[in-house]
Amino acid sequence: MLRRLILEAMRWIGGLTGLLAVDLFAELYVFEWLEWNGTDKNDWFFMLWWGVVLIWTLSCGHRAWRRNSCPEDGLPDDGALSSHHD
Repeated sequence: MLRRLILEAMRWIGGLTGLLAVDLFAELYVFEWLEWNGTDKNDWFFMLWWGVVLIWTLSCGHRAWRRNSCPEDGLPDDGALSSHHD
């Protein structure tokens, strides 16, 4: 159970890192190229970005809660590996 929580936390951190990379790329290159830094033209991007961060956080939290509260839905246990043989 703790292992699954740690894996979900690592998945969340990985996704957040990716979202931060997109944000930094937009701020450092795209907004400079469009000359949007220091203006309110980029406000739509930040509202959209924070919405995506919120959705990412809620979905990861929901997935972690579901996997830890209902382990009998066919999800693998901590050490279980599923294999498929033809």
